[in-house]
Amino acid sequence: MPTAAPQPNANLQASTAEQALALGSMFDTMPWGVLQFAADGTLALVSKAAEALWGLSRPKLMGTVPWQAYPEALPAQLYQALQYALHQPGTPELAVFWLPNTQRYISMSSAPASNGGVWVYWQDVTEQQQQVQQYQALVENTPDIITRWNQELRLVFSNRAFQQKTGEPPAWLLGKTTHEISQPETVTGPWVAKLQRVLDTGEPQEHYSSVTTANGVAHYFTRMVPELHNGIVQTVLAITHDITELREQAYFTEKLTNSTPDLLYVLELTEPHVTYINRRVEAVLGSPPSEVTATGAMVLRNALHPDDLGRRMAHIAACRDLADDEVKIIDVRFRVADGSYRWFRLRDRAFMRGPDGRVTHTIGSGQDIDAQRKAERELQESKAFIEEVTKSTPDLITIHDVPSNRVVYANHTDPWYGQLALPLVHSMPDSERVQLLFHPDDHVRANEFMQQRRQLADGDILEIEVRNQFGNTEWQWLRIRSKVFRRNAAGQPLQIISFTSNITAAKQAQQALQQAHAQLTWASSTIRRMLDGSPAAICLMEARRDAHGRIVDFVFRGVNQAAEDLNQRTEAELLGHGLLEFYPNVRQVFFDDYVRVVETGEPFRTERGYTGEHFRNRWFDVSAVKNEDGFIMTYLDISSRKQIELALQQANTRLQQLSGAVLQAQEEERQRIAESLHNGLGQVLYAAKLQLDQLPSAQALSDTPRQAAARREADRLLAEAIRLTRSISHELTPRIVAELGLEAALQDICRSLSTGMLHMQCLILLDDELPLTLQVALYRLAQELAQNIVKHAGATQATLEVATRPGWVVMQIEDNGCGFVPEEPTTGIGLKTLRDRVDLIGGTTHISTSARQGTRIQVRIPLPAAN
Repeated sequence: MPTAAPQPNANLQASTAEQALALGSMFDTMPWGVLQFAADGTLALVSKAAEALWGLSRPKLMGTVPWQAYPEALPAQLYQALQYALHQPGTPELAVFWLPNTQRYISMSSAPASNGGVWVYWQDVTEQQQQVQQYQALVENTPDIITRWNQELRLVFSNRAFQQKTGEPPAWLLGKTTHEISQPETVTGPWVAKLQRVLDTGEPQEHYSSVTTANGVAHYFTRMVPELHNGIVQTVLAITHDITELREQAYFTEKLTNSTPDLLYVLELTEPHVTYINRRVEAVLGSPPSEVTATGAMVLRNALHPDDLGRRMAHIAACRDLADDEVKIIDVRFRVADGSYRWFRLRDRAFMRGPDGRVTHTIGSGQDIDAQRKAERELQESKAFIEEVTKSTPDLITIHDVPSNRVVYANHTDPWYGQLALPLVHSMPDSERVQLLFHPDDHVRANEFMQQRRQLADGDILEIEVRNQFGNTEWQWLRIRSKVFRRNAAGQPLQIISFTSNITAAKQAQQALQQAHAQLTWASSTIRRMLDGSPAAICLMEARRDAHGRIVDFVFRGVNQAAEDLNQRTEAELLGHGLLEFYPNVRQVFFDDYVRVVETGEPFRTERGYTGEHFRNRWFDVSAVKNEDGFIMTYLDISSRKQIELALQQANTRLQQLSGAVLQAQEEERQRIAESLHNGLGQVLYAAKLQLDQLPSAQALSDTPRQAAARREADRLLAEAIRLTRSISHELTPRIVAELGLEAALQDICRSLSTGMLHMQCLILLDDELPLTLQVALYRLAQELAQNIVKHAGATQATLEVATRPGWVVMQIEDNGCGFVPEEPTTGIGLKTLRDRVDLIGGTTHISTSARQGTRIQVRIPLPAAN
C-alpha cells in the first residue's frame, strides 16, 4: 500500500475528508463509473457504478493497484489504457474495453487529478457495442455494396459485397480510383460526379445507375453521405443497393444515442445559488453549466416561474433542517430554452452541514414531469368527467360489497328508490331486497341471478330483466347487468358492479313492434294475395353490376302468380337468376329502358310488341318504377286487345275511306248543282233581267202607280233570285278552301260574321296537312255553327278554335249567348244533322250549354291513319 501524503494540519485534513465525502456522495448519484488513481496506481476512489461495472467490491479495490491485485479482471488493452492515462496526463482517445467479470463493454476517458494521479470515467456501452457489432456483421454480410472514399476519390474501405462484385481482394482495391478498378467510364463518370458533389457541398446525394451484365441490365441505387471531422468532409460513405428486383427499397441506419439523465445539481442554501450542475441544463434552460453557476441567486429569479418563486424559497429554507436520508420534494416550473415553462420535480437531500449541524448544501435532481403533470390534470378532468357522466346517466350504477352484503355506492337514489329508506335497502340481504323490490313472478329468477353473479369469471357479464316498483304506482321493467368489480387475493369476488336501466318504454315499444310485425305479416300476406290476384305480372328486379358499376343484367327478387304463369316458371326457378339468362331478346327490346329507370329514377311505361323465347308476336303493356338499385316491373299481355284495336283501326280506316267517298260524292253533287245553278238557272235569270230591262222602267211608268210598283217589285225579286242563286252556288262549292286553305277560310267566316254587336275570334293551330275533303267538312261545320250563333244565340262574344291533337282534329266553338235546351226540336240543320255529319266522318260531338254561361260545342274528328 502506498504511504499517504502528510497533511499540513488537522483542519485541512478535515476539509479534504469532507470534500472527498461530498464528491463520493455526488459520484454515487451519477450513472457512470468514476475512479481516482494515485500517481503510483493505487485506487483512491471507486463510485457505486464503477464497483458494479468491475464486479469487485469497493473494500477489496480501495488502496490496491488493481492490475497487480486482480490481473484476471483487467484485460491487457484496459491495462495499457490505464498505464497510458497515468503516465501521459490528459484525455486519451476514447476507446471501448471488455470487462470479463461482468461481461460488459465500457468506454473510458480520463483527466488529471490534483493528487498527481488521474480521474478515470467508465460508461456502460454494452448495448451500443452489441449494436456496433451487429452493424459490423450487417455491413460484412449485407448484399449491399458499402464503400468509403477519401478526398482524392480513392477507396479507403469496402465490404465483402464490393469485393465479390469486382472479384478483387481488398488489399488490391484499397487506394484505387474507380477508373483504376476498371469500371466502365459511362457508369463511373456520373457516379464520381455525385461523389465529388458530396465532398464539395457536404450534402448527401443519391444516384441511380444501370450496368449491362451477361445476365442483362442491372440497376443500382447509391446513397452517398458525408463523414465530417471538425466540420470538414473527410470521407464519403457510399451504400449501393441492387434494385433490379427491388428498385425503390431503401435502407436506413440509425445512430446510437445516449439517454439523457435528469438535472443533477448542488445547491448552497445560505445565499441560495447553484455551485454545480450537469450539462443537461444546457438542453433544458439553454445555458451552459458555467453560466448557471456564475449567475448565483439570480438563476432562481430568472428561470423560475414568478408564481413558484415564493414556494421554492420556502422549500429551500425548510431544507436547512433536513434529516439524513430525508428527501424533500417540490414541483416548480422552469422557463426552458424555447421560452415556455415546463414542470420539474426537484428532489433535495442533505449534502453538507455546518458546525451547527444544519444543512448548508443540498444535492438534488430535477426531473421533467411536464407530461406527467398534464397527464395527472387530464386524469383529474377524466375522473370529474366520469363522475359527471355517472351522475348524468339515467341508469342506476351500484357497487355491492359481498362480505358486508351492502351497497357501498349508488350514483342515483331518489329517482329509483322513491320513498324507500336508502340505508335500509342497501343493508338488506339479497333475498329480502328481492322480496321487497321485485315483482312476485320474478322472485325465483331474481334470487338465482343474485347467486350466479357471485360466481362470474373476469370479463363475464350476467344480465336479467325483471319488474320493479321502486315506490312507483306501476311496475317498471328493469334490465340489470352485473360483473365482478374487485376480487381478493384468493380470487373471490369482493365487490360486484351493476348497471340498471329502465327499459319499460323499450318493452312497450317491443310489444308494439311485435304487434306491428304481426300486422305487417298479415299485410304482407294480404298484399301477396292481392298481387297474386292481379291479372298483370309483377316482378321485383335488382341490378347486377360489373366491376366498373355498369348494369349488365337484372336479377329476379320476387314475382307474383301471374308472372309465374306468363314466364312458365315458378318463383323458385326465377329467383336469383338474371333476366337475360331466360330472355336474351329483352336486351334489344326493353333493357336500355330498364337501365334508364334505375339510373335516372324516371318511371317508364309503354305498349310494345315482343317476339322471342316462347313468345310469338305478343304485345305487352309494360311499366317500370325505380326501387332502390333495381325496379318493379308490371307487364300485362295485351295481344288480344291489340288484335281488336288493329281490327278496329282497319274498320275505322275503311269507314274513313267510305266517309271520304261519301263526302267526295256530296261535294261533286254540290258542285254539279252549283254549276247547274250558275250556268242554267243563273243564265236564265240574267236573261230575264235583260229582257225586263227592255221594258219601261218604274220611273217611266210613274203615271201608272200600280205598274210602277209592280215593275219595282219585279226588279227586286229578280235581283234577290240572282243573289240567292249566286250565294247557293258559292255555298255548294266553297272555293276559298281549295284556293286559300282551311285556316284562311275559317278566318273569313269569323271576319264576315263579326258585327258591331258580335265579336267573333278565330284561333287556328293546325300542325298536320289535312285531306281536302276533311278541310271542306270542317269548313261547312264551322260555317253552320257560326251562323247558328248569329241567328239564335244573341251573343256578344264568340270564339272558334280548331287545332290538331295526336290522332285527332278538334273544333270548339263557344259563345256567351242565351244557350238552349239540346233535347228540344230544332229547325234548319239542327243538332241531329250536326251529329249525323260528325258521325259520318267518325267523329264525336259534345255540347255544353246554359242560360248563364252560353254554349260550347266541341267536335273531335279522327285523323286518317298513316300507312
